[in-house]
Amino acid sequence: MLTSCQSIPVEENSSELALLEYESHEAIEENSATIYVRASTKKASVYLNGNFQGFTPIEISGLVEGDYFLRLEKTAFESSTFRIEAVRREKRNYHVEMIQLKR
Repeated sequence: MLTSCQSIPVEENSSELALLEYESHEAIEENSATIYVRASTKKASVYLNGNFQGFTPIEISGLVEGDYFLRLEKTAFESSTFRIEAVRREKRNYHVEMIQLKR
């Protein structure tokens, strides 16, 4: 099992950091990739390459191997955007620490 944890910019030109963690496991299907996305807050909207997928927590399977843009949004929280990699025959679990907006 591969585990990674990194702080990366929330948006491309932002100084704010959000935490993105992932673990990698063998996927069930041989020629596709699966990701499981959860966040520090429930019911965050999940977008993959700009397309709405559902709400956290969510599993997205049948992905073609490659890079994707993962975006999470929720009212009263900063939008978080990450570049992730979907790897064939792997299931990657992503956890995003959402940053609450200051009032």
